Amino acid sequence: MGGGIWFTSADTGFFAIGDSQYSNSWIMKTNDGGVSWDTSYANLSMWISYIFFPNSLDGYATSSNGIVLKTVNGGNSWTVSYSGTSFWMSGIYFFDGSYGFTGGGDFNSGNGTIFSTGNGGTNWTPVYTGPGGISKICFSDYSTGYAIASGNTGGGVLLNTYDSGTTWNVEFTPGDSLRGIHFPDPFTGYAVGN
Repeated sequence: MGGGIWFTSADTGFFAIGDSQYSNSWIMKTNDGGVSWDTSYANLSMWISYIFFPNSLDGYATSSNGIVLKTVNGGNSWTVSYSGTSFWMSGIYFFDGSYGFTGGGDFNSGNGTIFSTGNGGTNWTPVYTGPGGISKICFSDYSTGYAIASGNTGGGVLLNTYDSGTTWNVEFTPGDSLRGIHFPDPFTGYAVGN
């Protein structure tokens, strides 16, 4: 089963893959545009969801059990950071190697949370707790950001921030279980789901 995929250049890229029991997973890396892949990270007790690189060296990957993985050397090695929750972390966005967000939730109950960090994941601060298991986070500029949530909410949940993620506002959408979101600018956006 596939997870996230991210390329830092035309040649260098990463993807996460795990087993069907959501317990064993790997981050694979290519240096030749996907012709060949090698294991960059393997873990037999977590399931890696998505990958995000704000630059070619600093990268992050979300995982089960509230874990966020981090690399500072272009995926040659990864360290574990704990967000402070046991939720499955899924959404992730970083402006640079230090300042970013991760989000996740208990997808059975429909409750979720967003955390921020200013030191590359050494410490995480909760900035949102409420309906929806956060599945994706994106920013159209430094101030304006969006997150989507899925789960047992009776519809989709869209969150937005206009103060660089300090506060998040909740809007309910008619579509249920939103899975993907992209805002190319602060006024135009797309979300997809079930």
